[in-house]
Amino acid sequence: METNNALHIEIQTNKNETKTTEQNDTKKKLSNFCLDVAKYVFTGVFLASIFVLIKSEFWTIIFSIIVVIGFIFFGITLNKIK
Repeated sequence: METNNALHIEIQTNKNETKTTEQNDTKKKLSNFCLDVAKYVFTGVFLASIFVLIKSEFWTIIFSIIVVIGFIFFGITLNKIK
């Protein structure tokens, strides 16, 4: 009888841990989604205001290429650090 009670308590504990883990995963995914949306909106507003200031289409393209290359190198550098 004691073995059954211990097994029942262990199973219940595992269910509670699984539920907590699933809730944490859901909260983490929702948090990441909200941060991504905030980044995209900020980037859109920031870049749109810069592109309005730059009147020439040529300089807009050059600026975009420089920004993209900069972020690529920054991302590669961060990946190497890990």
